[in-house]
Amino acid sequence: MQRGLRVESDSSSTSTFDCSATVFGDWSSTSRSNSALPACSAVGGIRSPHFRSVARSIVAAPSGRAYLLGMTIRLSSERLDLMPFTSEILEAMILGESDELHVQTGARFSGGIAPPLMEDALPHFLDRLRGSAPPEWWGWLAVDRILSEAVGSVGFAGPPDGDGLVLLGYSVYPRYERMGYGTEAAGILVQWALAQPGVTAIRATIPPWNAPSLRVAEKLGMCVCGESTDPEVGKVIVFEIKAKA
Repeated sequence: MQRGLRVESDSSSTSTFDCSATVFGDWSSTSRSNSALPACSAVGGIRSPHFRSVARSIVAAPSGRAYLLGMTIRLSSERLDLMPFTSEILEAMILGESDELHVQTGARFSGGIAPPLMEDALPHFLDRLRGSAPPEWWGWLAVDRILSEAVGSVGFAGPPDGDGLVLLGYSVYPRYERMGYGTEAAGILVQWALAQPGVTAIRATIPPWNAPSLRVAEKLGMCVCGESTDPEVGKVIVFEIKAKA
C-alpha cells in the first residue's frame, strides 16, 4: 500500500532518505544567483503516484501528514526518509568516517560516503550550517527505510531568493541507480518546498546529455522554460515548476 508524504520534526532525529541516479543542477555552484537564468512562465504539477492527499497537515505540506516534535524536519514517502544534513553529518562525510555517519543517521553507507557530485559542495554546505543557515534549504540525506541504507542526496542551493526561486539538485550512489529513488526523493522535497511561504517556483538546470535527469524532471511535472550556461558543464536546460497561486 502506498503511503502519502509525512513531515516530521524532531530535535534529536538523525538524517535518512533517498534519491535516484541523476543530478539537477551543479552542487558545487550553490552560490550562483537565479537571476542568471531565463524567466519562466510554465506551470507544472507533480504527477508521481507516490504522493496521495492526506487530510491532516500541521506543517505546510500539500499532501501528507505532519508531526511537530522538535526543530528538525523529516520528510517520508513510501520507501524513503529524508532529513536535512546536520553539521555533524557533513563533518563525518568530509572526513570519510562511516562509523560516525552510522551513529548520526542510523543508516549504512555501503554505496559510498559522499553522495556523487556533492563532494566539492560539502564544505560549502558545512560553512552555511555553521553560520546558522536554515538546514532545510541545503542538502538532505536519503535513506531507504527498509534497507537502512543511504542511497543518495537531494536538496537546494540555498533559501529562496528575492523572487522566491530555489534551485534543486540531487544525486544517487551508483549501486542504487535506476530504482526510482531520484523521482521519489525529489518529488517529496518539491512538494514540501512549494508549500513554504515565499516560494514561488523551483528550478532545475540539467545538461541536455543527462537523459535520466531529464526524465525525472518530466515525471515531476517540471516544464522547460529556457536554456542557460553552467560554468562547469556548459549548456543546461532550465526546468521549472511553479507554486499554485
